[in-house]
Amino acid sequence: MNTCNPSSTHQPARSMRPRPHAPAAAAWPLKGSLGLAIALLCSQQALAASTLELVERESVSQVRAFAGYGISGVAFPCVTPETDFCAVTGSTGSLAVVSGTGVPTVSVAGTGTGFDTALVFSTTFDATWAQTQTFSFGSNGADIELRASGSFMGTMQSLGSNSIQPPQPAAQRMESWNWQAFTFTLDQNTAYTLTGGSTGGQQLEVWWTSPAGVTTYRSDVIGNTGLASFNNSGTLQAGTYLLRNFEFVMASVENSYANSWDYTLTFRDTVSVVPEPTPAALLLAGLVALRAWRQRRLGLPLKSGG
Repeated sequence: MNTCNPSSTHQPARSMRPRPHAPAAAAWPLKGSLGLAIALLCSQQALAASTLELVERESVSQVRAFAGYGISGVAFPCVTPETDFCAVTGSTGSLAVVSGTGVPTVSVAGTGTGFDTALVFSTTFDATWAQTQTFSFGSNGADIELRASGSFMGTMQSLGSNSIQPPQPAAQRMESWNWQAFTFTLDQNTAYTLTGGSTGGQQLEVWWTSPAGVTTYRSDVIGNTGLASFNNSGTLQAGTYLLRNFEFVMASVENSYANSWDYTLTFRDTVSVVPEPTPAALLLAGLVALRAWRQRRLGLPLKSGG
């Protein structure tokens, strides 16, 4: 029986045998007090909203590039001491993990140029890059939204040569390390929507740790987020979640390369399951109502407590 909605449950037919009638003034407090107690209890449950806490944010932002021909090569950042010449204007970022929510936007941009010779081989390399990532977390009406995005654009031009062959394109590669990870908790089942898009095939992944301490990969939450547009919805159970980019690094060997991704995870203000009153809560409400009925029947003043 759903105590909060008794009309939805079939009631058996009552016996027509006459029963002694209690005084109307005495019967009312029992029915009214018990009904009021249950109504208040049910209304508190119906109005209860889930509690969301953003526990941690971690991020990495760096651009790396390399070009080589034979045993010669140039790399950005300029960390190879054997390179004849290497210079970077701007920044390549860092692979160090940064924690905290105090910096909502991280940008890395720069240019690099280099030259290297080794025996009969030589490599020249020029590159440009611009990378950014952002996030926001806050209320939108009755909902809470977690928004995150990232983008990258880079160009490369390399040439390799030796003493025999004319200059030709060297082997090259540019890497975009641009990911974020969010850890958050929910105290009860919560409806959600996950919308966004990706131009570079960037996928998301979600891990869920239940209140019992069991961790599970939740592919049902994210679906396919590598599409140009996606829209998923469902229910997040109570527990701790880790949401992050699946591809920590996006790479290309093309002369120009770009990718972008964004998503909005919306936590709805209504939980998916409203629990019914527990037997203990119903018993307590009944005892309170019975006490009020007894005191009113005996003509005793009603007490607020004690």
